[in-house]
Amino acid sequence: MAFNGNGAIKAWLTSNTSGQNVKSYGISSVSDAGTGRLGVTLSTASSNTKYSIFCNYSLNDNVNPNFVLYNNVSGTKNTTTFELKTNTPNGGTSDSAVDYFVLVVDNF
Repeated sequence: MAFNGNGAIKAWLTSNTSGQNVKSYGISSVSDAGTGRLGVTLSTASSNTKYSIFCNYSLNDNVNPNFVLYNNVSGTKNTTTFELKTNTPNGGTSDSAVDYFVLVVDNF
């Protein structure tokens, strides 16, 4: 993995679902964008919208551990902002994720 240039981790984030930015690097703000949605603003704009976003989450203790959620980028992704949306297997929005762990990889 590169520490700078192409393929470098340019931003990372640990956040709860209310948009509280617990720890981050390269992130200027995080917001609660609604049920199962997290808005993220990068500190430094990317040169284009082709950057990669890797996301994981932890589940609410009341959720079956075999329950699978899908994170995807929803809404408009631009050079400084994106929104994560957590869906259930049938496509509905889910509030079962309690923490998000995000990496952004690109050449900014």
